[in-house]
Amino acid sequence: MEKKKQFLPALLERLLDDEPKKHIEPHDKF
Repeated sequence: MEKKKQFLPALLERLLDDEPKKHIEPHDKF
């Protein structure tokens, strides 16, 4: 159970992190 709790948040963080980065990158270059 503990492994799942650690794995899911890490996976969600990665998915949430990847999305904003794609949208933020162009703004950063701007």
